[in-house]
Amino acid sequence: MCGVKGTLNALHSALPNFAFVARFAVASYYDSIHHATLLNQMEQAHIPSHLLKLVRQYLEIPDTDKTGCGLTAGGALSPLLASLYMLSLDKSFEHP
Repeated sequence: MCGVKGTLNALHSALPNFAFVARFAVASYYDSIHHATLLNQMEQAHIPSHLLKLVRQYLEIPDTDKTGCGLTAGGALSPLLASLYMLSLDKSFEHP
């Protein structure tokens, strides 16, 4: 299943199981991710310290200006980390 049509078909069949469905396109989303917030969320999720260290190093790659923000848009970990960053928003929809 791929593309917009496949995604819509999957969503339509899953609708009875979910209260909300949303699709967002946030301009410069990867560039706006705050490292401290992301790392704090990972600590709260009890991610082992050796993995946190690796993620810290991964976050330093695009942060040449030392702003404390941003992910590498084409990086292998970026989609996973960006999803984790949005987890608190996702959870806020669970209990309206």
